Amino acid sequence: MKRGKPRWADKTPRYTLHMAFIVKLFPDCKFVCITRHPYDVVLSYRRRLGYKRAIGSVLEWRRYAETVERSAQTLARDRYVRMTYEDLVTEPGNTI
Repeated sequence: MKRGKPRWADKTPRYTLHMAFIVKLFPDCKFVCITRHPYDVVLSYRRRLGYKRAIGSVLEWRRYAETVERSAQTLARDRYVRMTYEDLVTEPGNTI
């Protein structure tokens, strides 16, 4: 336990493409999928990385969303929870 915490988290979207492997590495792991509206993803990318990269972010968002949904179907219900970024920001207490 690093820093006295029983769990750690990572928010890297690319890990959604490797959920089966992560389960093999960490058999007791749990997943919290926070989905952001694609329009907001594009705006965020555009501000940070420019227009060209923002256009590609739509395809990335779709790939991650579809992959995580397929992977989640293979997990027990108590190992996966999904929420939206918008709900988490506007109503953190109720969402969590």
